[in-house]
Amino acid sequence: MKNKPTGIFITGTDTGVGKTLVSAGLIKLLQKQGLNPGYFKPVASGGLKTPQGLMAPDVNFVLNSTGLNDPPALVNPVCLVPPLAPITAAELTDVTWRLPSILTPFQILQKAHPFMVVEGVGGILVPLKKNFLVTDLMAKMGLPVLVVARPSLGTINHTLMTITLLKQRGLTVSGFLFNGQKGRPGLAERTAPQVISTFSGAPFWGSVPFDPKASESFYSLGSVPKRLGKIVPPALLS
Repeated sequence: MKNKPTGIFITGTDTGVGKTLVSAGLIKLLQKQGLNPGYFKPVASGGLKTPQGLMAPDVNFVLNSTGLNDPPALVNPVCLVPPLAPITAAELTDVTWRLPSILTPFQILQKAHPFMVVEGVGGILVPLKKNFLVTDLMAKMGLPVLVVARPSLGTINHTLMTITLLKQRGLTVSGFLFNGQKGRPGLAERTAPQVISTFSGAPFWGSVPFDPKASESFYSLGSVPKRLGKIVPPALLS
């Protein structure tokens, strides 16, 4: 893409780490700041039939919890039914797609939203198709990357590997945050951010505690937008 769009690409150290919740929470936060953010999920698996057509649960949650009314097919151009790695899901259902089928919808949304929140699928080395990984899509889109990680023992290794590879691929890492802390953080959770920042050079945004009121079933974000408001760099909100 000739002009790098304004926005952020949200990835995680693995599946289920909270990328969708953070994506929706960030969108809601930006909306409360009077901005007009958009949401884009380039590739998703586990799509379900809905009155609006095939829709991934992640996309359904973000659109309903934020009030965005962009067409689901535009927000998520590659939606696969089997809840598997995208490359496997596509092969099993004989689905083929080309890069323009992702970049063109993204450019359309970019015209309607000055800031785009893009959510990846799984981790950064998930294969999307033959010889094409999530990192390759990141490079094509040209957005800075936010890494969502777990606040638990072992996060140093997983987060450092993710950030290190992103930088080796020439991608800009905006920072990393912990999501889902239950109770008061222990010594491992309190000391891990500094270790990760020291070895990776990536800034630690902060931690988003677990909130039982944040529910996908009820399209509720609970306190997540407010928590993000306390840790998101001010430059992102301007």
